[in-house]
Amino acid sequence: MVAVTTAWLTVWLSLRRFYREKWWEAKMRAYTDLIQALHHIKWDIEITIKAHMRGQDTDTEYFNQSGERHRAAWDEIRRQIDVGEFLYSTASVKILRALIGDPKSAPEDSYLEYLFRTQEEVEKCLPAIKASARRDLGLPTVSTMMAASN
Repeated sequence: MVAVTTAWLTVWLSLRRFYREKWWEAKMRAYTDLIQALHHIKWDIEITIKAHMRGQDTDTEYFNQSGERHRAAWDEIRRQIDVGEFLYSTASVKILRALIGDPKSAPEDSYLEYLFRTQEEVEKCLPAIKASARRDLGLPTVSTMMAASN
C-alpha cells in the first residue's frame, strides 16, 4: 500500500511540475513575441521619422516592407490583448490596453507628430512590459541582477 501511494504521489508531482514548466514556457514565448512586436514598431517608427526629417522618399520597396512589418506588429499586439489574461498578468494587459487605447494624434496633427507620439508611447510601453513580464514569470529584476553582480 505504501509503495502504491508513493508511486502515485511521485507520478502526480512529476506531471504537475511538467505542466507548470510547459505553462511557463508558453508564457515566456508569448511575452517574447509581444516584446519583439513592440521592438519592430519602435524600429520602424525610428526609420520613418529619420526619413521624413531628411525629406527622403518613403514610397520605396524598403519602406513598404517596413510598413508591412509595422502593421503586422500592431496586429500581433491586438491579438495578444485578445488573448489577455489567459497568458498575461493583469498588469501586462493594462499596459497593452493603454498603448492601444490612447489616441496617438489629434485631427490637426501632422503625420510626423503622430509618429513622435506613437514612438513616445511605445518607448514607455516597452520597459513596462519587460518589467511586468519579469514579475509574471518569476525572473529576477534588472536591479536585482545588477546588485548580485557587484
